[in-house]
Amino acid sequence: MKIINLNPSHLTQNGLCATIGIFEGVHLAHQALIKKCQEEAIKQHLASCVITFNVMTSLDKSINKIPLFNDEEKIKQLSSLGIDQLIIIDLDEDLKHTS
Repeated sequence: MKIINLNPSHLTQNGLCATIGIFEGVHLAHQALIKKCQEEAIKQHLASCVITFNVMTSLDKSINKIPLFNDEEKIKQLSSLGIDQLIIIDLDEDLKHTS
């Protein structure tokens, strides 16, 4: 699996079938969504891609939420699902407030 760490301003998605989310636990619903992305990528002859955010920059500091996985564990779980690419974005305040 290719892992890409990008600043959101440099993000391009040429030739990808992608799904996006925090994927804080890579639970069964996350896995189903990623599988659907992979199936669609195969149909369209594209690379499958998960776009996610660094756990520690994604969490709302005001609610003291503890992630189920840290970033390293999340990468390991996503890698085990067989996706082609993983794009990790630092979620800054501007991006957090984008509608």
